[in-house]
Amino acid sequence: MNQPDPATKLQRSTPRLYGSCTLFDNNSGTLTFTSKISGTQTDFRATLDLDSGSSLPVFVKLIPGSYGVEVHRFLGTKHLAPALYGYSKVDGVPIAYIMEYLDPLRESLRNVLNALESRSYVHGDLRPNNFMVGIDEATEEIEVKVIDFDWAGEAGEVYYPAERNPSIEGIE
Repeated sequence: MNQPDPATKLQRSTPRLYGSCTLFDNNSGTLTFTSKISGTQTDFRATLDLDSGSSLPVFVKLIPGSYGVEVHRFLGTKHLAPALYGYSKVDGVPIAYIMEYLDPLRESLRNVLNALESRSYVHGDLRPNNFMVGIDEATEEIEVKVIDFDWAGEAGEVYYPAERNPSIEGIE
């Protein structure tokens, strides 16, 4: 019995009904789902293989009803939403809307942690409300900045205050 190649094996939870897709720039391509975004039933990572031979990582959202394509595309031109590339439609299942894959917070967090570690620093309070997100007007790149350095310092020299969360063990 032939076993599937592990490199091409898809996660059990990824859709397999969608293949060819229509792109808004009058091109077409093939959509291959690679993984489900945790915590959702409708959001996926995928690869869009363009007929030109190139491919790119994309975010796919499955929508069973109406979708504001015009508004999404408008905000995408203003860099306020991911670029909407196109869709894949199969009768009887939700439409797969294909858009730019953005993960700046994860990459920025990795960069912050690497920078802190390189100097043996800790922040002490990395959580969503201690990040500021914006767009650099010169480069139109997304910027993520860290704020709130109340408990920051050298590792082993500063500590998270025990009175802030008594359920954390090992804080003296």
